[in-house]
Amino acid sequence: MDYNKIAKKILGCIGGESNVISLMYCVTRLRFNLLNEDIADTEELRNTRGVICVLSSYGQYQVVIGSNVYNVYAELNRIGNFNNSDIDKKDINIFYRIIKAIAHFFTTVLFGSRRNTSENISDMLYAPIKGRIINLSDTGDTLFASGDFGEGAAIIPETNLLVSPVDGRIVSITNGMHTVAVMSDNGTEILMHIGIDTVNLNGKHFNSYVEEGDFVRMGEPLIEFDAELIAEEGYDLTTIVVITNSAEYEKIDVISKFAIEQRPFIRLINKREEYAENTEN
Repeated sequence: MDYNKIAKKILGCIGGESNVISLMYCVTRLRFNLLNEDIADTEELRNTRGVICVLSSYGQYQVVIGSNVYNVYAELNRIGNFNNSDIDKKDINIFYRIIKAIAHFFTTVLFGSRRNTSENISDMLYAPIKGRIINLSDTGDTLFASGDFGEGAAIIPETNLLVSPVDGRIVSITNGMHTVAVMSDNGTEILMHIGIDTVNLNGKHFNSYVEEGDFVRMGEPLIEFDAELIAEEGYDLTTIVVITNSAEYEKIDVISKFAIEQRPFIRLINKREEYAENTEN
């Protein structure tokens, strides 16, 4: 992964250094406070190789990178000047710090803190599609095979309907409908990618049943695709399932050799104490 190239593309898409109030990172994502979020080219950023998804929440513009987020963060700091802010930016940043404090209150008090690992002994992902399970390292997609986006597995599908592996919320879906990201109610971030290089189909042979922001139950349909026509066009339909916040877990086990929809597929064991964010800015 070319971290410098990704950093430059991100900076260009968000409107350049002058549009950044502050930059932080956590275990999987970059967290920007922007002067004007409206000028950010979110769609272009979502289609950037190396970016998993883009979210906007509680006044933050979040770019999910995966386990290599620090490398991209370091490059952004190298090419930008995010440790220095003018007076106006400091004044605006006070507002965003208040917003973040409120967000932290809602997360830890109303929805339960991730620090209490005794309440998160084991989380379960259920199979999103039927088929034989293979290791990520055995797929034809070097980006996922490298583990850069997190741990997980791949499924060689025998059906043509991808369903939700958890109860949660749709946080991202590409225009081409070949990739969808779901965040579970327990905070697990799951990225599912149908096929190898199917981005080149630009949505052809795919149909989505959901939109960003939708709440879904485990087993609800997400994306339907015409497996026969996609295969006829020469594409490998191997479907990748990765947990993009894998580092938050002590252990991730693939517990089956064959996936059946809505049956246990991956077990996530012992959620770690929440990673501290870099708050120096």
